[in-house]
Amino acid sequence: MEKEFSSEPSWTMFVDGSSNSEGCGAGFILTSPQGFKIQFALHFKFSASNNKAEYEALIAGLRMAKAIQVKRLAIRGDSQLVVNQVNRDYKAQDDRIAANLSMAKELVASFKVFEMHRIPKNKNGKADALSRLSMEALAQLDGVSVYQKFI
Repeated sequence: MEKEFSSEPSWTMFVDGSSNSEGCGAGFILTSPQGFKIQFALHFKFSASNNKAEYEALIAGLRMAKAIQVKRLAIRGDSQLVVNQVNRDYKAQDDRIAANLSMAKELVASFKVFEMHRIPKNKNGKADALSRLSMEALAQLDGVSVYQKFI
């Protein structure tokens, strides 16, 4: 989904999700036009497919952007499926993924300007690293299961 983009500065967000034997995780980096970064790593105690984890990352990032009243947002992600579903190039076949897509579209509608593009996995390394943090690694960061870093 793409809304008309203007020359006004926008926020950017790199987003990624991962799923492994320890559960699934999400990571995103939200950057203001001035370069201020908000980095999040979330670890979920449920198992999920990689596509579901990608959506969890996207939805968490969209919720954060909405909460801090971002109006213009450019998202970069490496999931071909998620990017193409959000941009309405692919349809969701699975009911659970369709529910995530619906939630993402609802959140996207709250932005004045929005775009989402697929990038190669090697260009999304920081968000990928955040999504892969294990529970043990998160527990070492001040004993919390959600890591946030503001730069």
